[in-house]
Amino acid sequence: MQEKLMQPHCRIKRLTYTRLYPEYFPGGRGHILALLHINPQQVNSMLAFDSLRGENEVRYAAKVLKMLNL
Repeated sequence: MQEKLMQPHCRIKRLTYTRLYPEYFPGGRGHILALLHINPQQVNSMLAFDSLRGENEVRYAAKVLKMLNL
């Protein structure tokens, strides 16, 4: 993944980025969830994040969210 990261327009490149992401960030999509910043005063409804895949990502997200006291 030496090329510059950018918004992939090609579906094959997008799937390649998705596949490689956990290699660079062990928490996978759980890592993305941990990076989100949300102002609770601007949220009027429940938030849902359903992109976690596999036990590793769920465990990572649960650990990070527990540390954040959410």
